[in-house]
Amino acid sequence: MTRSSNLDTPIAESIRRLRSAQGLSLEALAKRADVSKSMISKIERGETSPTANTLGRLAEALDVSLSQLMGLQEKREVIVLREAEQPVFQSVDGSFQRRCLSPIFPTRGVDFVLNTLAAKSRSDLAVRHKSGVDEHLHVTSGRLRVHLGDSAYDLGPGDSIYYQADVAHEFENPGDDEASFFIVIDSTGLRK
Repeated sequence: MTRSSNLDTPIAESIRRLRSAQGLSLEALAKRADVSKSMISKIERGETSPTANTLGRLAEALDVSLSQLMGLQEKREVIVLREAEQPVFQSVDGSFQRRCLSPIFPTRGVDFVLNTLAAKSRSDLAVRHKSGVDEHLHVTSGRLRVHLGDSAYDLGPGDSIYYQADVAHEFENPGDDEASFFIVIDSTGLRK
């Protein structure tokens, strides 16, 4: 389970609102997202916190970005996101953390996230995005092995990689120190 109690209510409301707006039953959303109907129901009622993988599946099934799924925010000319206001998702064992750095705009398709991965650990397998979603990844510290389908790419500080994110992807830290890396998730290609 993801530990993000400060986000549970907005996420629950957002999923319920988006599902309703699209005329989807719990069963229909469960099929689209490959997430159990009972899990979605528990998330919508705020009884459980979804994992980052589950949130990714639900966002894809609802045709929204992860940031959009986390709630809508009015557009302002300048938005300052203080560290305490940035949504954070963490794996159960605490080895993988994902911090959303971009503001949540309903009409934009770009998410900017900071990830940290403990030494000698792996992230959960990330859900495949729809065709048209690209990811730009930049390593700031540590070592990172990016698994894309059947291929793997070793990166170090200062290295970047771009990939189309409609393939299964996973991150591994083979090093002895924590790895930090930024990802820009660009789903603007879905809007064309």
